[in-house]
Amino acid sequence: MAYDGQDLIVEFTSGGGVAKRYVHGPGADEPLVWYEGSTLASRRFLVADERGSIVLITGDDGKKIAQNSYDDWGVPTGSHSGRFGYTGQAKIGGTELWHYKARAYSPASAASCSPSRSGSGTG
Repeated sequence: MAYDGQDLIVEFTSGGGVAKRYVHGPGADEPLVWYEGSTLASRRFLVADERGSIVLITGDDGKKIAQNSYDDWGVPTGSHSGRFGYTGQAKIGGTELWHYKARAYSPASAASCSPSRSGSGTG
């Protein structure tokens, strides 16, 4: 993965090729566009609600590809599509955790994990 500051901008395949690219808006946690694959041909728009949560993914033609919803604590209800979710945070692949700045957050247990001050990685 590659970042521009806090913003995830590229995901790579296991072979090192570009898998997905993301374009962010000027605000914090504001993903706007998702390109699938190594070209710019497959563009998807990420539509956010008033909290910045990604609630809709559309294609170039404006047709719905997927719809996401969340409970009051940010837990996805039903199936969830895409890398970004509640308040625009990025899901950590292969886990049920979300990247909230310097912490990993589990909305299901309402717990945050962060490196300890000693640097041991627990905390």
